[in-house]
Amino acid sequence: MGTVSEGNPTNLTISASASNSGVIAYSFVTTNNINGITGVPLSMSLTSNQISGIAPRLLQAATYTFSVDASTSGATTVNRSFTLNILAAAVCSSPSNNICN
Repeated sequence: MGTVSEGNPTNLTISASASNSGVIAYSFVTTNNINGITGVPLSMSLTSNQISGIAPRLLQAATYTFSVDASTSGATTVNRSFTLNILAAAVCSSPSNNICN
């Protein structure tokens, strides 16, 4: 999906297309990655096919892994996994659970 610098506003779009030009519904499915981080950062949200918010300030860079189901009205569902990398903060004071204050 991409790499985002800490503190930056983010607006990413997931898109799919249907061979019958039908309407596609997106649903978020949480998955785990190697570091045990699930979903998207708390300061960001995933609504339908949009990921938006402010990338968190992190002591150490982190990779967030999640998957999204894209379904058509004909009941065809395709699942795809994505990763979002958040870079570490240049300056970090009083970190707690890898989040800088």
